[in-house]
Amino acid sequence: MFIELTYFNNRPTICADDFKNYDQTVLINVEMIESILSPKMFTMPFSGQSVGKYSIVTMLSGKCFYIRYNEYMNLISMFITKYKDEQTV
Repeated sequence: MFIELTYFNNRPTICADDFKNYDQTVLINVEMIESILSPKMFTMPFSGQSVGKYSIVTMLSGKCFYIRYNEYMNLISMFITKYKDEQTV
């Protein structure tokens, strides 16, 4: 199953300025997802100011996508719905 994943960064690390990036989308095969990390808050290292919640989606290829909290919730909801549908078959 393929879905459009909305992300704000796909480099190995993030900084506070990355949260200002425009969102981008990529078509991914959900069967190629290796992991989806639980959301965490990004805080500025020196001031301790919270910037925003994010999660990391890692693909089997090693590619990582940093996603915003709302995209994480959309993904989890999709997986829960898919699981429930499979259980009723």
